[in-house]
Parts: sequence; C-alpha cells; structure tokens
Amino acid sequence: MKWQDCLKALGLALIGGALAGLSFSLIPSRLVAGAVAGAGFLGVGGYCLWITWRAQKPWMWVTFYTSLVHLFGISLPMIIVRWMDPSVPFAQMKVWGIQGHQFHLYSTNFYYTLILGLALDGLRAWIAEHSKNKSQSHMTG
Repeated sequence: MKWQDCLKALGLALIGGALAGLSFSLIPSRLVAGAVAGAGFLGVGGYCLWITWRAQKPWMWVTFYTSLVHLFGISLPMIIVRWMDPSVPFAQMKVWGIQGHQFHLYSTNFYYTLILGLALDGLRAWIAEHSKNKSQSHMTG
C-alpha cells in the first residue's frame, strides 16, 4: 500500500466525520441527515477497503481489518436497521442487539481506531518507501 493512499484516506475520513456532524447540524430531518452521514461513512469504508485490497498481501495492513469492520460490521448494519423502520427513533433501535445510542458510541470510537490504523499504515508505508529509495540511491551512488 502506498503512503499517499493512506493520506488520501485520512483526509476522506476527516471529511466523512465532518460531513456527519454538519449533516445533523444543518439538515432538519434526522433520517435524511443519517442517510447523508451514512453515505459518507460507506464511502470512507469502501475507499479504505479498496486501497488495501489493491495492495500486495492486503491482510498485512491494519486498515484492511478496520475497514472491513467499519463497513460491514458498523456502517451497513446501522443504515439497514435505521431504514427498516424509519418511524422509530434511532435511540430505540438495536444494532447487533445493542441499543442505538450505545452502538453509535461504539461506532464513533471504532472510527477513531480506523483513523489510527490509517495513520499507522501510512507511516509504515512511508518508512518502507523511504528505506527502499535510500537503499536504491546507495546502490547507484
């Protein structure tokens, strides 16, 4: 995986978080705001999974696992449950048997884990690329 991909994904993750906050601040309908936020989070998870899937040995990257959990364990289930019965307030719903507000707290904390994983993978990729370039310049110099 390239460090530039991690940097782009970090930027996208920050935008996704800001989009969620802004959507709930600016859009009067909680359901529409949730759809906008959910779409942003699906985009973040999808992009993170895509950049790791393109890499050699995707399972060697923290982002591969965090994006899988974020996308398929958190974002999609939250959106599906929310849209199954839009008349019920989210706090009264359960995702994976966990009350809506508690699940949202877990998902927020896991989002920070996704961001941390991206940062660690980006640093790891940068070090690998920097070391490779350094060793190549020593061989040609």
